[in-house]
Amino acid sequence: MKKKYTTDGKVVHLSNDEDINIKLSKIIGKKFIEYRKKWDDANNFKSVPDFPLFLQIELNQICNFKYPHCIIGSKKLVEKYYSTKEIDFDIYKRIVDEGSDYGCPSIAP
Repeated sequence: MKKKYTTDGKVVHLSNDEDINIKLSKIIGKKFIEYRKKWDDANNFKSVPDFPLFLQIELNQICNFKYPHCIIGSKKLVEKYYSTKEIDFDIYKRIVDEGSDYGCPSIAP
């Protein structure tokens, strides 16, 4: 039987295991618990962090342009904002290093 859990009180996730945040808290400990508290506070507009708590870096802009919920479904916006060039490694490294300098706890390439 699948268990239901939510990390933001809005989206419900189904899992065969316990709430992922509880599970990760047991594995990672206090640092993860503090991160999730900051994340929840920011998500609920209780605080605004000085630097993002999560960086998601698009390594390239290659896309099939088929997601109806995304602005890249608009040809004009694609022409204005998007490129098929991959991100330069030095820029990528600079972003990661800046995140590290500011103590950004989470990053996804």
